[in-house]
Amino acid sequence: MRDSALVHPEDVPHGLVLQPLDLAVQRPALQIEERLDHFDDDGAIIPALECDGLDAGAHQRPLASPIVAHRLVSVHMADEVLSTPGHLISLAARGFARLSESRLKPLGFGVGHLPVLVALRDGKAHTQRDLARFARIGQPPMAQMLARMERDGLIQRTRDPSDGRSSRIVLTRAARERLPAAIATLYEGNRQALAGFTATEASQLADLLTRLIDNLDQLTGAETSP
Repeated sequence: MRDSALVHPEDVPHGLVLQPLDLAVQRPALQIEERLDHFDDDGAIIPALECDGLDAGAHQRPLASPIVAHRLVSVHMADEVLSTPGHLISLAARGFARLSESRLKPLGFGVGHLPVLVALRDGKAHTQRDLARFARIGQPPMAQMLARMERDGLIQRTRDPSDGRSSRIVLTRAARERLPAAIATLYEGNRQALAGFTATEASQLADLLTRLIDNLDQLTGAETSP
């Protein structure tokens, strides 16, 4: 039966050395130097003791204070959060962004341009508002990106024939000519990043990420709605 006051081995992150703030021992005057060396039959920690006036073969069972137990759990949780899907996906996204940015730059594109380029090429959006919705970003950052793309000769604005007060955004000829090479570069980067994955695993990963994105869209939409 577990003693709730004791620190048990399954509660201690691998490789962590316990340094308790408060040891409840029968002889408090003893000078104790502690290491996590042994466990008793119940799984509780029995530290190796080196102390003045105590037989080297004797062991006493220390009790960890609530503060110590809390610190152990906090360290364990901090370590575990680095293995969550959210953190791992964030690392993967940053890695893909760095790889794509370095390969797209010689073609005159940025990794953030891709949703805009594809939407304009396929006729899925022609206004700033629709492009922001398609790319899942706010209108202010979309406006800034479109201004840079226009400056770099990737897009141009034309008057909307159905509404003279607004403009339609289209790809320039230069952007259309370079876009196939950019897409091929991105496909190659994905292929290299998925080295060792089977075609089935890659397809499953894409399906899982699509479902995850849908869930996140619902969550962020619910949190930002009035």
